[in-house]
Amino acid sequence: MNYGLDIGSKKDLVGICYSTWFNPIVKYGGEKPKNIAEILAGKDTWGAVGQFHFWSEPALGYYRSDDRKIIRRHMELLQAAGIDFIILDNTNASPGWDTGVPGDYWDQMVRKPAEALLSTLLEMRKEGLRTPYVVSWNKTAPAFGYAVCDKLYNEHFSKEEYKDLLVYWDGKLFTLTTELTENPPAYATVRKMWGLVKNLAPCEWSFLSHENKPCQDLDGNNEQICVCTAAQATYMTCTDTALGRRGGETFYRQWKNAFSARPRIVTVTWWNEWAAQRFVVDGKTAFVDNYTPEFSRDIEPMKGGHGDIYYKWLIEYVRAYKAHEDCPQLL
Repeated sequence: MNYGLDIGSKKDLVGICYSTWFNPIVKYGGEKPKNIAEILAGKDTWGAVGQFHFWSEPALGYYRSDDRKIIRRHMELLQAAGIDFIILDNTNASPGWDTGVPGDYWDQMVRKPAEALLSTLLEMRKEGLRTPYVVSWNKTAPAFGYAVCDKLYNEHFSKEEYKDLLVYWDGKLFTLTTELTENPPAYATVRKMWGLVKNLAPCEWSFLSHENKPCQDLDGNNEQICVCTAAQATYMTCTDTALGRRGGETFYRQWKNAFSARPRIVTVTWWNEWAAQRFVVDGKTAFVDNYTPEFSRDIEPMKGGHGDIYYKWLIEYVRAYKAHEDCPQLL
């Protein structure tokens, strides 16, 4: 292939999970999003059940997913860190989100962010800049199969103008899914990816694990491993069972496992998840994926707190991994 990034046989690749769901949360001229850190400090009150709350504020401020200046800055930072591809999180997307009404959930959380991202990457490439490539991680289910994959393919990934921005596997579009269902699309090479799975099947990827053991291909070779800064066991608010950042120790230990296993592909969890929905469990507020600076997993720099240290560490770990050096001790 003379376009895109074909990873079917490449080694020393690093991807990172990337969120594009902020449009309904950060509205033009709307109120500032709920911030868990401010609530825990007594400066605000909890939002409604189901409402998204930020665990803290990004260094770039609260942003929308179709803000092209933010996208450009993210891609500059990730390219500088040696990231080969970003993994777009469409794991909650449903074909039912597309009602045909402008501004519906599909429009806000999938279509417009994808258009902004791909057009910004295309613009940067035309300027002679290098950028990460793009993989989409899509929700699949027996009820609708690969409909989300098909919609994204028809709306974006099949377009000639974008083909050099995408990741392929042996000539086919590479796609990650939440499940493997019947009749996978003929245009794609598919891998299932999910988290907190104890025993991975061959070719089954993980994005979240306390132990981060590698996934193996059909021949028993290490294909992929996830590297996390922190991970829940159930809810991040269950801090007695969650694995916190521990001052960077978790990130270091997981990278050390990756250096030892040396799979072809490392996927890092996460760049910019930031927001989580508020639930109430047994009468108490609960958040699944992010809670506090200690019990959250974003690498994008934050205002205050640990600042940009995880980004600086990411640069060093990725550089050393690609150079086949020993895992750097940065703590």
